[in-house]
Amino acid sequence: MLYRNAICEMPDPETKIWRYMDFTKLVSMIDKNALYFSAIDSLEDPLEGSLTEKNVEDRRNFDKFLAQMEENNLLKRSTSKGFNIHEAMRELRKHMFVNCWHINEEESAAMWKLYLKSDEGIAIESTSKRLESNLDKIDVD
Repeated sequence: MLYRNAICEMPDPETKIWRYMDFTKLVSMIDKNALYFSAIDSLEDPLEGSLTEKNVEDRRNFDKFLAQMEENNLLKRSTSKGFNIHEAMRELRKHMFVNCWHINEEESAAMWKLYLKSDEGIAIESTSKRLESNLDKIDVD
């Protein structure tokens, strides 16, 4: 089951977004006609997928998200009083996947350096609306 927008807000639909990738990833994307989503718990940054203070403050959406995860047997309450947010997030990292895009009006030299290991790569420019509309086509087991 795919959960999106559960604990974060999407930007304005016409916001420019960028995806930086090397040539090999581009070929794979075209060959499979699909985006690759990395498991958050496999990324180097142990804080990837962590909640910001704003997310912690917005418990209504987060509690709804956790309830959905519990209904689908992906999460169990740590106590009868409710969820421990930090414990829940550590557990949820096992079930969260990302495909990273960068919001900016223009392409970014810093993003080129961060995402490309060689001089052979591309930047895809799109909008959050176009990306969102294609997420509806995802086939998730």
